[in-house]
Formats: sequence, C-alpha cells, structure tokens
Amino acid sequence: MNAVLNGLLSVERQHQLPISYIPLDLHTNFTPALHLKDKTNVLPQLQQIHHPKFLNIGKICGDIPKQQTKYFISSVGIGFDTALTEYKKNSIKNTSPFKLNVLKNHFLTTKAFFNQKSFPVTINACSEYLQLPNSFLLTLKNKATATSTTGNLPETSIEIIVLRKMKMMQFVTGIIFNHKYLKSNIIHHVNLSPGDAIHVHDIQPGHIDGGLLGNGSFSFNVDQQSYPFWI
Repeated sequence: MNAVLNGLLSVERQHQLPISYIPLDLHTNFTPALHLKDKTNVLPQLQQIHHPKFLNIGKICGDIPKQQTKYFISSVGIGFDTALTEYKKNSIKNTSPFKLNVLKNHFLTTKAFFNQKSFPVTINACSEYLQLPNSFLLTLKNKATATSTTGNLPETSIEIIVLRKMKMMQFVTGIIFNHKYLKSNIIHHVNLSPGDAIHVHDIQPGHIDGGLLGNGSFSFNVDQQSYPFWI
C-alpha cells in the first residue's frame, strides 16, 4: 500500500486518485491508521461509500538514505525498530506451532537487541533541540487521521519516539508495560511540526510502513499533507 501511495504521488495530477484498501490480514501496519477493526466488514463498508475521506499522511524529504521524498501512512522506523518490524512480519507468515513460533521470535528479538549498536540522533524541532548520542530505536508515528471530505488538515503532528540503549530487562519491561515505566532519560517523545529536522548520524537500517528503506545515514525534514482514501 505504501508503494501505491508513493507511486501515485510521484506524478502530478489535477485530481488525486483515491486509494481503497482491502486487508487480507488485520495484522498490518495500516489497520490502526485506517480504523479497520474487522476485515469481514470491509467490502460491505466500501459499497456504502460515496465520497473519499482525506487522511493525514506523513512526508519525509532528504537523505532517506539517498536524496528523495517518501510518504507514509503509519510509521517510519530506524535502528532496532526495523528489526522488530521484520520479526513481526516473519511471525505472521510463519506456519510453525504457536509455542515454537513465540520462542523463535523471542530468540531473534534478543539476538537483534544485543547486536544493535547505539547511534547518535539530532532532533531540531521548533520547540526544542535534542542531541541523543546513545539511541538504538527511533520511530516516527503518524498520530491522527482526518475523517472529513474537505481535505483540510486538522491541527495534529507526527510524534517521534527515541529510545536510548538500555539493559535487556529494562527493555522487556518497557515493552510489556507499553513504555509507561521507562525513565525520561531513556525514552523521548517529541511532537513534530512541519519543517522539523531529524538527523541519524550513523549507518542504520530503516523501514517505512513495514517496507524496507535500506541501510544508510538519515537526514530529513518532516511534513504532513492529506490524501483521499475510500474507507
């Protein structure tokens, strides 16, 4: 779906072509952003739609890792976040018995955790300037979606989450409790505004909406715009 979105936006058109999404599996990067809770109701829901809804999509422009512009619906991840995304995708496709699959994913996640080296991140936001030298996970999240048919963006932002390299037990506890008990010097949340800049100074893997971006250093600006969807 991300490839379709970026392909359509790579060509200038007088009228944007709406995108419709029919999930074959609800365990995807797009279902939360598109408010899809039950795939069995998607087709009847599509039959009742007469006007597309404009959703907020994220836009990053710069070295990603080469000079380009990319759009995303759900999230962008750099560093360990990419490994987590890949393991999640593999666990969905895996047909092994459930317990064996869980153990395998725990093993792969633990292995990736210890292999992931820390890297420096600079965030140049309008409200603050942060230098985070020991990061190991960076996530950009598209926080909100519009539901109007006008295409006007509501007042919202993209959130960046950066985790500092920590002990394994702290990381596991943070995942179990959704980061609620991580100290402020370990996890950083910043609401980004259009034009804010992110710089990852080291070679790291990246993903966008679950698809790989490749390895490289990242230096880009963040923005938002609306796009029509049949949902």
